[in-house]
Amino acid sequence: MNYYSCKLIFQLTTGMGLHTGQFDEQQVLLLSSDKISAFNKAKKHAYDKEFQFKNGESEWVRWTFLGVIEIRQIYMFDLEEWTSNIMEDNQVLNFIRLVELREKVLKESLSKALGNLTSITHH
Repeated sequence: MNYYSCKLIFQLTTGMGLHTGQFDEQQVLLLSSDKISAFNKAKKHAYDKEFQFKNGESEWVRWTFLGVIEIRQIYMFDLEEWTSNIMEDNQVLNFIRLVELREKVLKESLSKALGNLTSITHH
């Protein structure tokens, strides 16, 4: 088993989302046998972290998982968040497309490295 650092991107939406795009970049530490298992574990963890609540103005605030954009093997606690970076972006769709592209590139590199794209889960 090895430790991996995985970057996860969430979109934060308040009400109807008529505000500057907000994104939360989290870095989690997890224990896994290989990079593909780490990728799958990180995605499951991220989907489990999606949530919503009502703020003080009775608007729904949603944390929606967008993608895993980076995996690095390191030598250290399982699913421990290292960093979280909330970002604002006026180009919400462009930001989401960038997250999707980065996750796609990561999947392709994992697939090439291990030759087994079918073991990468899709949600």
